[in-house]
Amino acid sequence: QKKDDQQKKDDQQKKDDQQKKDDQQKKDDQQKKDDQQKKDDQQKKDDQQKKDDQQKKDDQQKQDDQQKQDDQQKKDDQQKQDDQQKKDDQQKKDDQQKQDDQQKQDDQQKPDDQQKPNSPQADKGDQPTPEVPEPGEKKEGELGMENPESVPEPSEAEAMEAAEEQEDGKMSEAQARALLKSLQNEEDRVRVMERQQQREVTRDW
Repeated sequence: QKKDDQQKKDDQQKKDDQQKKDDQQKKDDQQKKDDQQKKDDQQKKDDQQKKDDQQKKDDQQKQDDQQKQDDQQKKDDQQKQDDQQKKDDQQKKDDQQKQDDQQKQDDQQKPDDQQKPNSPQADKGDQPTPEVPEPGEKKEGELGMENPESVPEPSEAEAMEAAEEQEDGKMSEAQARALLKSLQNEEDRVRVMERQQQREVTRDW
């Protein structure tokens, strides 16, 4: 009986030891499994962190590239604006230069026009056309022709004075007297021609 009891006791002991061993094995396996899970989780976390960091880096790179592109665009636009401004300023300068040159030319033309003597046609006025006598007709009377020698020649002083006044664009005193004398002679000539037209024509045959 004792021997059997001892045998039972030993068997129970073995059974308990095996149970403990199995429990420890399960526990170790579970620990390994948990450790592997933790390791996997950490790896996933690290991978996600790397991915996030790379995304941030890419986003920052894109932002920097866009900023550079915007800055270059602004620089190009400013350069175009400056070039256009320079072109406009040069155009205004050229236009002003042309206007100044035209003004100088006009100002130079005015004194030249003033220094030009009056046109002989304007001084003489409208002169009547003398009538040409028909062939065979002989008109009597004397034409009031002016003697060229009767017109006094202007003196040297009067000529110099006339030249100075002509430079100022005004008529000299000698020119005024000559014009007045010319008008008087013209009026006398018209009167003589009128008398000739009114007189009866005599024929000499």
